[in-house]
Amino acid sequence: MEISEGTGADAMDARIDKRLSLLQDSLELRLTKAMEVQLKSRFETAVKILGWAFGLVALVFTLFGIKTAVDLREAAKNTAIDEVKKKLAIDDPNSDFRRDVDRVIARGLINSYFLEIARNKGNLFAPDVSISDVDVRRLIDLARDARSEDRDFRDAVDVLLRSNQIKEDGYLERILVALGNASDEHYKWMQDQPEKRATLLELFTGDKLATAARSIVSDEKNEKRLTIAATNYLAKVHDKDAIRSLEKLATKPDEDVSRAAVHALARLSPDSKAVVSALTLKPDASADTIAEALRLTADVARPSSRGFLDEDPQMDIRLALSTKVVAEAIQRGYVFRLSSDFTSRKTGIATSSRENMSTSYGLPSRMIVGHGASVFAQLLQKAPDEKQTKLLLRALCLENDERCHGVVHVALSGSGQVRLASGLLIGSKDAPAGVYLRAQSPAPTAEILASWTDQDAVRKTLVLDRIVNPKDLTFEIRSIRSIADVDTDEE
Repeated sequence: MEISEGTGADAMDARIDKRLSLLQDSLELRLTKAMEVQLKSRFETAVKILGWAFGLVALVFTLFGIKTAVDLREAAKNTAIDEVKKKLAIDDPNSDFRRDVDRVIARGLINSYFLEIARNKGNLFAPDVSISDVDVRRLIDLARDARSEDRDFRDAVDVLLRSNQIKEDGYLERILVALGNASDEHYKWMQDQPEKRATLLELFTGDKLATAARSIVSDEKNEKRLTIAATNYLAKVHDKDAIRSLEKLATKPDEDVSRAAVHALARLSPDSKAVVSALTLKPDASADTIAEALRLTADVARPSSRGFLDEDPQMDIRLALSTKVVAEAIQRGYVFRLSSDFTSRKTGIATSSRENMSTSYGLPSRMIVGHGASVFAQLLQKAPDEKQTKLLLRALCLENDERCHGVVHVALSGSGQVRLASGLLIGSKDAPAGVYLRAQSPAPTAEILASWTDQDAVRKTLVLDRIVNPKDLTFEIRSIRSIADVDTDEE
């Protein structure tokens, strides 16, 4: 029975046997040529990657003394496999092929863990990511590979730092610290990859890279992103040993570098000359300068203490500097607004001058929902008269879509009272849950509305006249609309 061409391995075997029976008298001479053609055709059709190996057929015959078709097929197969394995170095964990395969697998792992992280986003009690030991080793290998791409390195480190192993396994933290220090013989290559060192400083939360970060900010030869990352890291871990180096950095001509240094000093040493200078608003200060000074107050007003119950001995200085800047900006006609991020669709904070409301400058959200809110509370407590009080409340309109969303809650106590335009005085007994104050509209002369629930659970709203004895009251800034917590370094 004749077997047609292309019917598979069995057909090819049959053709080999038939050819061998016809060429018995001159096997080695004719078989060499015939099998080179047949084997090449077979492998090119089935596995083209092996095509380069068939020049070894003659050598196989000589070395192994092939006499039968079975011998020939087995020898050709084994030779091709051995040569492919040698070419790709499949068994060598350091080969380019193995590295490529491991990188593809690691990328898939990273993506899967990021999906888990995304699912838990917004859950305050979300557990740390649980990663298997095998996956941890793959991600560590990727991070330790000098040839890994910056993006893969960043994502691998990000996942590792979010894992429960980072808290339980000292070995994992030691590896990351060694990479960041770049001093160990195995990791000196990191000195030539500033992007990866910057990534570690941006993501690492402990203080074990402080020495390396101080060394980076003191070396003018380092690249810009690495210098800024080290500067931000030193502020994040409250490393006051870096103050002198940061003060020098704050005088550099590069605006991004000097700005980062000033913001770091705001966290570490609010009375630094560089910080005080940046907070001083000249009469002809531009809108950009005023907006940057307001951004700086968000860092100045934050306590430098690391523990929740620790007190910052410089808190009075922080509030004095911050309130001065905010009051000056409001006096010059600047107001606070809600802003939208078109990419994430989250609501944040911005400021605009009433003279040019079409231009907004983004601000850290913690100015309203975080430590910065204490600045406005102090301004309201120390307002000299009703004119200043209303100016502050109008500035806190938090306008969006021509509506005010900002509300100030007043907790009534002591001799503090709220006087209404009708002459009515409201004390703690009249409004047990306090009074809510808000601008009626974004207009510069808008009335201030006071809303409260009386003892009979009746909701009332009237126009504010003034606040009596504001020092005895507690003020809390709120927003009708949710403001996203977009600050990555909030504590």
